[in-house]
Amino acid sequence: MDREPVQVRWLDPSQGINQEVEVNLGTHLQVIQELPIGSTQKVLLPGLVDLYSHSGEPGHEERETLESLMRGARAGGFVEVAILPDTEPVIDDPSLVSWLKKQAPNLHILASLTVGNQGKELVDTEELLRAGAIGFTAEDALKDLTLTRRFLEYLGPNAAPVLLWPQHPSLAKGVAREGVWSTELGLIGVPVQAETIAVSTILDLVELTGTPVHLMRLSCQESVERIRVAKAKGLPITCSVAAGHLLHTVEELVSFDPNLRVNPPFGTHEDQAALLAGLADGTVDVISTDHSPWTYEEKVVPFAVAPPGMVMLELALPLLWTHLVKTQKLKALDLVRALTTGPRKVLGLPASDSWVLFNPETTWTANSQTLHSLSQATPWWGKTLQGCIEQTSF
Repeated sequence: MDREPVQVRWLDPSQGINQEVEVNLGTHLQVIQELPIGSTQKVLLPGLVDLYSHSGEPGHEERETLESLMRGARAGGFVEVAILPDTEPVIDDPSLVSWLKKQAPNLHILASLTVGNQGKELVDTEELLRAGAIGFTAEDALKDLTLTRRFLEYLGPNAAPVLLWPQHPSLAKGVAREGVWSTELGLIGVPVQAETIAVSTILDLVELTGTPVHLMRLSCQESVERIRVAKAKGLPITCSVAAGHLLHTVEELVSFDPNLRVNPPFGTHEDQAALLAGLADGTVDVISTDHSPWTYEEKVVPFAVAPPGMVMLELALPLLWTHLVKTQKLKALDLVRALTTGPRKVLGLPASDSWVLFNPETTWTANSQTLHSLSQATPWWGKTLQGCIEQTSF
């Protein structure tokens, strides 16, 4: 049954739509009439897609279950979520992939590139794909470049999605971006070269093999510049930034809040501006939540020993809209593109008629009554946020 008509700003980057209309929100959207600009505050957009999140289950259900993960995703406007293979056991077995798919149909499985995620032996890609894996990823792609090259050559140019994290393992041993702030705060620094060397290496491997690759978790200006050049050369690459890096910078570590401990570490304001410019001109394709649930006991420790990551599925859209769109740092359509058509393209997902009704003006407090995640690992815990999901079609 169709719902009552509602006045909305309709944003759909797949159709180039950015207009204010009155619509019937049913199984199929029906536009009743166009409206004057500025006549409504609610926003209608496609169901969001998260390119990579961490799940506690299997192995650490105290952090997050599949049920709480997907409830949180829906509350945040995400109709589909892809999870990383760093569970216990690691997602490298077809039977585990099949089990996960049965638990949540809207869950996409990124299997480990190597057995046990150890970087020593390649997985059987065909069996994992038949079982329902959507693609492959490795967080230590530079550990054995010969193995990574073999994997890319084996998959070939028409491969399933491959997501690689550009991080040089021997350089990335700190907890904050190396520079003035890490020195002043007495925190071990991670030089920007830990990322840029890895970016350049992966780009060289893509040029050598011709296999498309997605580069995850960009965090610095230099990486954006190198990828912009590589795309201009025609290399088959895409890339993403984690939502937190668009909201926080290294200066905030003065609080020593362990919930601000992430990997890669937050960059500078200049890095953040470069990432936003990359989103605006299409160099950066996707914003991922990189949702990382930890228990209270795991996270409430000294900053330098806290595990990296924060929960973000339910917070991403409100925070990004408030801090980027309202401040005119990023156009609304560019934000929605990076959360919808961008990740769909990377994962090879078909178009969807799902929709989300978002009210950017509604205020709420992030706490155990409002969040569905089992984890409190966010610097926004207990704070008032603006913007919430009012309805979804899924």
